[in-house]
Amino acid sequence: MSMDHRSGSGVVVRPYRPTDADDVPQICVATADGLVQHLRARGIPGLMLTVSATNAQAISFYQKYGFSPLEEQDMRVSMGIRLTTDD
Repeated sequence: MSMDHRSGSGVVVRPYRPTDADDVPQICVATADGLVQHLRARGIPGLMLTVSATNAQAISFYQKYGFSPLEEQDMRVSMGIRLTTDD
């Protein structure tokens, strides 16, 4: 998966760490759904995020959501999801 980094936009959220990887509040799913829907409607081709490599719960959530690991460096994992289809 290749990502285009032209937008330069960023969002930082306060860490949330559930005790169980499956114990993800609906607000987390709804927030991700809303962001993805918003970006798709504007034709944004993909979304990339960075998470601490030690935050297994977040990595698990993002993978279940459809993000793929792109790179691990300096104890951080970059993950991405394609929002548009290749024509």
